[in-house]
Amino acid sequence: MKTILKLFVNDDELAMTSRMYPNPASIGLEVFAEGGTAELLELKAWTLKDIWS
Repeated sequence: MKTILKLFVNDDELAMTSRMYPNPASIGLEVFAEGGTAELLELKAWTLKDIWS
């Protein structure tokens, strides 16, 4: 499974995109902050079709 993660912070003031390759048995998501605090206000997820199939 390939996953693309897009993260938007402070009303889109900061954005990050990363490709991830999670274990197929993974069933969770963890959000944390190092040296500060974080609050998850919204989470959206989509399953996309493979363009090569």
